[in-house]
Amino acid sequence: MVRPPVLLIDPQNPVYQASQDICNSQSFPPARRSLTTQLENNSSIEPTFTTMSPFPISSPGYDGPKSLSFSKYASPGQRTQLAAASAVPMTAIPSSETTIATKQQIAATGVAAEMTPPAAELAVQQGAKLKKQVEDHAAKFANAVSSTATNTRQLLALLRESVPGSEAVDDLWKELEQLFEAANDAKAALPTFLEKQRDSMSLYHSSMMNETICETQQELKLQHKKINTQHSLILEQQDAFQQYKEQTNSKVKELESLQERVSRLTLEKGNFRTEVDKYKGLLEQEVAKKAEDFKTANALQKELEILVSSNKQLQVENETLRKTTTDMLDQLKGSEQRVTARFTKELKIKAEELEKETVKAASLGTLVNTLKIGEGSVKNELEKVKTENRLLSVKYNNLASEHAATFTKVNEQTKKIQTLIADGDRLLKQNTDMQTKLEKATGLAKTSAELSKIKEDLSKQVENLVVQLDEAKDEVKKGNVQLLKAKQATKDDVPAAGNVRALLEKVKRLEEKKEDLEAALSEWTELAKRSYKEYKDMLPTYRAAEEYRQDAHEKEAQVHELKLQLAAAKASQSNGVGAGGGDATYWKQKYESLLSTIG
Repeated sequence: MVRPPVLLIDPQNPVYQASQDICNSQSFPPARRSLTTQLENNSSIEPTFTTMSPFPISSPGYDGPKSLSFSKYASPGQRTQLAAASAVPMTAIPSSETTIATKQQIAATGVAAEMTPPAAELAVQQGAKLKKQVEDHAAKFANAVSSTATNTRQLLALLRESVPGSEAVDDLWKELEQLFEAANDAKAALPTFLEKQRDSMSLYHSSMMNETICETQQELKLQHKKINTQHSLILEQQDAFQQYKEQTNSKVKELESLQERVSRLTLEKGNFRTEVDKYKGLLEQEVAKKAEDFKTANALQKELEILVSSNKQLQVENETLRKTTTDMLDQLKGSEQRVTARFTKELKIKAEELEKETVKAASLGTLVNTLKIGEGSVKNELEKVKTENRLLSVKYNNLASEHAATFTKVNEQTKKIQTLIADGDRLLKQNTDMQTKLEKATGLAKTSAELSKIKEDLSKQVENLVVQLDEAKDEVKKGNVQLLKAKQATKDDVPAAGNVRALLEKVKRLEEKKEDLEAALSEWTELAKRSYKEYKDMLPTYRAAEEYRQDAHEKEAQVHELKLQLAAAKASQSNGVGAGGGDATYWKQKYESLLSTIG
């Protein structure tokens, strides 16, 4: 046989280290290495089920070159090659000359031989236990055979003594001796059979282990050849790669500097664009601001001219106002009397309205008590009315004090007249709005009246329905009572055939009447539920109409009050002897000029 060439293996090679790790972890499991070493050394392993089995003990089988493809040092290309190589069957005959083991493998096997794995220890213990069990069984069997032999011998002797001259006892004894000899032979043959089985299984294990070791060595040779070729290729291409790297190093550095310069220029360009946009916006703002300043300057110049002319007019008006102050004091007393009379009238009107509201609240309370709905809302509305009445009285007192303060301040009369004129215009607009709202309020009042009528009709219908429902229930009860009485009468008395037929017809009529009454009762209940649902649906609209009506009353009172204030303002303006009119026209012109400048 030709000896394969010895490979130059570099222990520092990572691929070689990975292959050694895989060989140490998968190709030579601890249990298998220990068993092979013990079998080769002819150690005394007892024939147990674990040692005699042809399968490995709790260790994964070696998959050949596939194991190297899962190493962290293997490349994707090598994985496909290794997978293809693993498909080739190994048919080499194992021999001691072809097997090659490295120093690391020899050291690993020595360490594994010294350190017995737990699986091997368990196998040895189970073998010893099985041997002990076989010995115990043989001893028990021997004792049983010997005891039965002595007992049968004694029994046969007794039979021979009791039955003299019979040959059947001797024949039976001969047959039993043959049986005892066969049992002793079986007892002696059992250990020999176990020894033969152990020898055959050890031979099978040794042959399988040698075959697997040979296969792993062949695979490792193939992998070492591939690794050496890869190393040679790497060493050949390393110089070319270094030269290319030296040539392109300067270009790479230049490219990096250019990239940095381009990024810096793009950043500066973006900054410049943002600054240009910002200054452009500021310039537009300044242009717009300058145009606005120019407009305001023209408006202020016009106002200055108007103020100069109005200053002269004010000096003349001031002299006239000094003359009219005495007249105004006299008029103040009369206006105070008129205001007090007006406020007393308004208070009386409010008191009457309050009485009306209390009457309405009482009626609403009775309505709520009858329907048992909306009690809390009515109380809240009454409290609101009371608080509004208090607020109105406080407001009237405050207005009286304010009017007294306004009459004492004569110097500010002109400005107040102008504000009252503006308020008059605004109030006129509000008056028109209030008139439209009053029209809406009248419509809402009509709708509320209609809703109240509908509500009353619904309440009457509900009451009628309740009465009719009670009557129907009473009729049903009466019909049930009559039916029970008729049934009881039929049970108590045994009538003739004609009377029985009449009673049956009567019972049938009563049952039909009962069904009709039950149908009517269900119809009345459905009608009551539907009417109550309609009433419940209409209740929010009724409340909303009531709120609109109260709001319309409040707005009407405000309009009346504003009309009185406007009339008082016009009266005070007409009593101003023409001085306030000029001031009002001046301020009106000024206001219009400001509006024109703003427009």
